[in-house]
Amino acid sequence: MRYNTPARRVLAEFYPPKRTISQSPASITEVTHPPEGSISDSPVSITEATHISGSPVSVTEVTHPPKGSTSGSPVSITEVTHISSYNWIDASFPTIAVPGSPALWTPPKEPTLKVRKDVGRYFISQNTARYPKSPLEPLFRALYLEHPTFDIRSIDLVSDRGTLRRLLAFINPSLEIGKQKKSFRILVEVKKNTALFQYHDERIIQHVRPDDFQGYGREFEKAFTTELVQRSTGHHGIVSYRLGGLKLMVRHELDGYTSSSHEPTHLFPVDVPDRVENTSALTVRKAGHTVPRESTLEIKTCRAKQRGTYRISKILPQLWFSQTPKLVRASYRTEGLFTVPEVEDVTARMKEWEERHNADLHRFVMLLKDIIAAVKENGNKATVHYDYKRKS
Repeated sequence: MRYNTPARRVLAEFYPPKRTISQSPASITEVTHPPEGSISDSPVSITEATHISGSPVSVTEVTHPPKGSTSGSPVSITEVTHISSYNWIDASFPTIAVPGSPALWTPPKEPTLKVRKDVGRYFISQNTARYPKSPLEPLFRALYLEHPTFDIRSIDLVSDRGTLRRLLAFINPSLEIGKQKKSFRILVEVKKNTALFQYHDERIIQHVRPDDFQGYGREFEKAFTTELVQRSTGHHGIVSYRLGGLKLMVRHELDGYTSSSHEPTHLFPVDVPDRVENTSALTVRKAGHTVPRESTLEIKTCRAKQRGTYRISKILPQLWFSQTPKLVRASYRTEGLFTVPEVEDVTARMKEWEERHNADLHRFVMLLKDIIAAVKENGNKATVHYDYKRKS
């Protein structure tokens, strides 16, 4: 895959030949959480910063705004724009198809359907699993294939949705992903004025044995959607928007989309060569079609009794960060027996969530800015580490 001169130049800046964000952080910054219940009243401290060579670098304290000090204009996502997208392809070497396509929502005509439980090998972080040396690179390859002259200097922060959710949960632990608090490690690099946030995944693949029970989510998606890209193993969308004075570019997984009658629903072939010169390099193929962001959806499965307000309150932050407007909440009463669910438009619910959590979002934006500023002061490359078990 060839790129014109501006695209090659920017990619070279972000991905030099022998050094990437995932290979050589310049410093490690340890973020200490204040005692439980007092996060909005205490500083967030970077207590240790050590150069990779072992030499100490300057120590910075990132001060968290006290509760009630977030006056001013409301924090809101504006200027949402679809940037690009891609699918990972099942191949013997790393391969993506751009723009790819999400799976098409194709529920069965029967009112109920029995779905088998999840068993087998599933990706937790497909970008890291398939391209561990530089998990953010597929984002940039897709971006510059579709927008060769894109000015990356217009973006303040590039991140995955999950990384932003973890930082928001640091601000408000009730918004934690899952049922328990989690430690995290985020690799941060600043190139000129653009910061790259890359979550350090410790578990990138999940193996579910036949005697384990991890729900029905993956198998439900297979039963209720149709893949439109040949040999696809997952679709990622890339959006940009403004938030609290920052311009963000956010990558996220998409479970599917709803189709109108005029949109193509055929299988898009992907031309994958049998051999390539460098099997470790990322191969990019042009295939698929861009779908309207307004048609994209997230799929969640749960027991029928979990389908109420508590459940959607846990889902809304995820949808908000990617501005995914549609939601499928599929519930079962008998093991694996699902009633065909409706597709909900949750745009208004996301806006309500944004207004209700505006104080958290003010502090979240300040945390982003403070992390970026601290990394700039420590050589433009660092790892932010939070251990929830450690008290300040």
